[in-house]
Amino acid sequence: SAQGFDRNFDHFTDIRPVIKTSLADRFFAIRGSGHLLRRRIVRRFLNLIGMHPNPPRPACNANEVIEHGLLWITQEHDQPFFLWLHFMDLHWPYQARQRPKTGDEKEAVWKDRFLWRTVRRRKGKFDPGQKRSDRWKQLYREELEQMDLCFGRLFDALYDMEDWENTHVVLTSDHGEEFFEHGTWAHSWNQLHKEGAHVPLIICKARADQPRQVTSTVSQIDIAPTILDLAGVAKPEAMDGHSLMVHLEGQAEVEPRPVYSEMHGHRDSILYRLSIIHDGYKYIYDGDRDCCHLFEMAKDPEERSDIYHKDDAVSRRFDSLRLSHVAKGVLNILKSDDPVVGEDILYDLDADPKVVERLRALGYLD
Repeated sequence: SAQGFDRNFDHFTDIRPVIKTSLADRFFAIRGSGHLLRRRIVRRFLNLIGMHPNPPRPACNANEVIEHGLLWITQEHDQPFFLWLHFMDLHWPYQARQRPKTGDEKEAVWKDRFLWRTVRRRKGKFDPGQKRSDRWKQLYREELEQMDLCFGRLFDALYDMEDWENTHVVLTSDHGEEFFEHGTWAHSWNQLHKEGAHVPLIICKARADQPRQVTSTVSQIDIAPTILDLAGVAKPEAMDGHSLMVHLEGQAEVEPRPVYSEMHGHRDSILYRLSIIHDGYKYIYDGDRDCCHLFEMAKDPEERSDIYHKDDAVSRRFDSLRLSHVAKGVLNILKSDDPVVGEDILYDLDADPKVVERLRALGYLD
């Protein structure tokens, strides 16, 4: 995998969307065809001659992923295994697969693609209007329902194979989606507000007695230590995060830790953003504007009323947490074996965006 997802796996399958062999689908293979197909007059002409081009889907659907997963699960395994399935359905472009492929729906999907080019060009800051906004939200809901059905298919298969009682399941997401709550769409321009950074984490422990809902904020760096704990494997000393077994077993942390989220530039959208959740507050540092925001979560769960003030005691405390965190991050990069650092450390530090943006967040760079 070009993204490194296959690292340290014994078996890895990068599932690609099935490419059909119809004349319309082969047209997509021609370089530059996408630009032509975005023109309605071109699509009308192709329809007249019997070609009915559908908008391309960049990833395979959840059912295809689960099909591959089930093929692997049903093989003979002489020892416990770890299986990771990565789904892309709840992701732009939203396209509910169960919708009838009528002519009007096809045109609506093509219009979605056209508008999305505008969204990207404006770095998420584009209002498509109420009708189109309602459509995108409804498509997302429909995709969510489809994902739920797909998970049910996977769990039913485990149950039928009598493996359910011996299987731990962890379900989470790498990000949420923004629906213009704070002026941007999707997630490429994630402002680290609730809608983009608050994601589900569901852990089903094998043979667990009763379901339990935990309202404490935890971090995704805690997932790997938790999986190791469930498997009875000791966490490596260098691994970040802590096992969440205390939550699964009904115990409470004596002192909840600050939870950090970071985002580096994505598609030239942002420089650096950092959020910290701790002690009932949510703090966001925006590297694009070099400014900070603070929200009291109980009174302002949607993060609308910014109460940050640099002379306020709570604001200063979060400023200190941020500076300490980014300073630690720079030190970790310097001490790592990351090839980006290399032999000529001063030259590479100037070139490494991870270091540059952390130094800017510390105030050392303009």
